[in-house]
Amino acid sequence: MATRDLKKAAAIWRRQGFRALWKRVRAADPAAKRQQLHAYRSWIRLNERDKNRNDPPIDVHFKEDARISFLCPVYRPKLRYLDELLSSLHAQTYHNWEICFADGGSSPVVRRQLKRFAKDDPRVKVAFLEQNRGIAANTAAAYVLATGDVIGFVDHDDMLAPSACFEIVRALQNHGADFVYTDEDKFDESGRFDPHFKPAWSPDTLRSYNYITHLMAMKRALYERCGGIREGFDGSQDHDLALRATAAAEAIHHIPKILYHWRSHANSVAGDGLSKPYAFEAGRKAVESIVLASPDGVIVEDGSFPASYRARYAVSPDLLVSIVIPNRDKAELLRACLASIHATAGDTRFEVIVVENGSKESETFALYEQIKRDRNATLLSVDGPFNYSAANNLGAKSAKGDAFLFLNNDILALETGWLQALLEQAVRPTVGAVGAKLLYEDGTIQHAGVVVGLGGWADHVCAGAPEDGQGLMNGNHWLNVVRNVSAVTGACMMIARDKFEDVLGFSEDFQICGSDVDICLRLLAKGYHNVYTPFARLTHRESATRGQTEIPENDFLRSAESYRNMWENGDPYFSRHWDTSSKWPRIRTDKPKSPQGGAMH
Repeated sequence: MATRDLKKAAAIWRRQGFRALWKRVRAADPAAKRQQLHAYRSWIRLNERDKNRNDPPIDVHFKEDARISFLCPVYRPKLRYLDELLSSLHAQTYHNWEICFADGGSSPVVRRQLKRFAKDDPRVKVAFLEQNRGIAANTAAAYVLATGDVIGFVDHDDMLAPSACFEIVRALQNHGADFVYTDEDKFDESGRFDPHFKPAWSPDTLRSYNYITHLMAMKRALYERCGGIREGFDGSQDHDLALRATAAAEAIHHIPKILYHWRSHANSVAGDGLSKPYAFEAGRKAVESIVLASPDGVIVEDGSFPASYRARYAVSPDLLVSIVIPNRDKAELLRACLASIHATAGDTRFEVIVVENGSKESETFALYEQIKRDRNATLLSVDGPFNYSAANNLGAKSAKGDAFLFLNNDILALETGWLQALLEQAVRPTVGAVGAKLLYEDGTIQHAGVVVGLGGWADHVCAGAPEDGQGLMNGNHWLNVVRNVSAVTGACMMIARDKFEDVLGFSEDFQICGSDVDICLRLLAKGYHNVYTPFARLTHRESATRGQTEIPENDFLRSAESYRNMWENGDPYFSRHWDTSSKWPRIRTDKPKSPQGGAMH
């Protein structure tokens, strides 16, 4: 084990104890790493053009012959790294590019190399600065040299895929976008690894961590309109720019292709996420500048892992949450659920509406008598076969609250703050449905967002995984940040009153299952963003009320109709390169049928 690895292990032991260290060791299982690497190499062979074949160059005529100006701050790189970066540009299938280097005081050898680049190719431009001004100021100096219609960003030790320029120009022109970003991976002396297959435009995810990173490009007009690179954000200057540019963009497009290769070495963030701790504070400041500028923003806190953040939002203390709980017997579950709500609600105002539907046990009706005596509780009744959607709609009609929390009776709240965490998201004007982190009784993940198309229908991503995400590819990013999702489970779903009424509530055509995803998709169609938050943690004793009752065939058929468009295009928040037969994120080893992406805002 390398010295650096030993230091990391010792730090984990001191801060979190032996158990946490052992989890990390197990998660770093060499066999699992080898399996992931093998899967990615298979993916590369299947999805990328074979460099050993003499394929003709891509020849597509665009309406405009846009020039891409790449900005590249330079400070003491290895000469070989600069050579490889420039070689990757010379290999581009689209040739109207330029690269603008701003050197912040590298050695004479490096400066001679840059001068030689500029002499040999007029597309290479160089500014030699008297001293190193930092990443942001050096990048701004590179922009002074730029003449292109499009501004892109590269680091001095990374590389571009051969079709990067072509795909950027095609996305900007064919999709009406003014901001684009691509997928990326890492590489070292042994080859490429650790692909980052990104979701479509996800504004709340970007406030949680810089998921966009590389490759990012935008039209020059947008770059100038949002203020460009700012000083004071070194280490997270790209995150700061992405936040401001996407806020000002007319249309944002994700290109679901690996077009950027991020070099991993000892001094790079790709090689060691802790190599630039000052970047974490800069990133928090960048998110804070966006959040505080919004009418509902309050503060930004550090997230659960380095370079992640939690944006907090203003909630009036006068707001009331109506908690709607459909119920059929199982009095012990409902009693425990209600007790946990009262114990953990904190200062958030709430009322409880229990909707009785077909109970028969005397213990249940004895509990109902207690509920009737609670000033904050209401008991309603709906006749006929159990219908989850109808029960929730009835509860919503009687609710007095500003937001509705639809909750299963087999849920247990774990800690104070969960209700506030849901509410602060749900009342934001841009947000539709909000879901929580739900855990099985053994502490593993039951719900962390729904992926449409997963398992051939719709399912919970990462179900059964450890809560901390260890052992998953990009586990922290799936489980431990606020992020945008297509849908959340109705077992614990909050929707503001006005948005619930805007989509006319749950479809009662769904008897037991499917209406939660259906209402989420209708909220998406209205332009809202659905959100998963890990800061609301609860235990879900899944389907304990329903037991093993078979889901009606009608629910499957109606779900198929409701989800058809999403199936055809792919879930925008789940890359087409992930395997939809696996609940745990796993690289697919068959070729996707059609590209995913799209201009969104």
